[in-house]
Amino acid sequence: MKEALINLQKELKEKHESEIENLIQQYKSEKSLLELRIENLVSENSRLTKEIEGLKKALDDSTRQIKEIAVSVIEAGKSPPQR
Repeated sequence: MKEALINLQKELKEKHESEIENLIQQYKSEKSLLELRIENLVSENSRLTKEIEGLKKALDDSTRQIKEIAVSVIEAGKSPPQR
């Protein structure tokens, strides 16, 4: 009876340790995946930030050109007609 109890305790201990190891491995795997996802999101954020900066610059340039054209049109309208 005592030997059966010792064997049962040993078996339960081994099973428990195995479950703990599995949980540790699962945790490490999930952590690695999440770290990779964070890295990818940071990279994507950086890329999008640069793209937004480029688009803002293009918008500013376009706005400047439109203003220049508008000024030219207004000034041309003020000039007396050429004959």
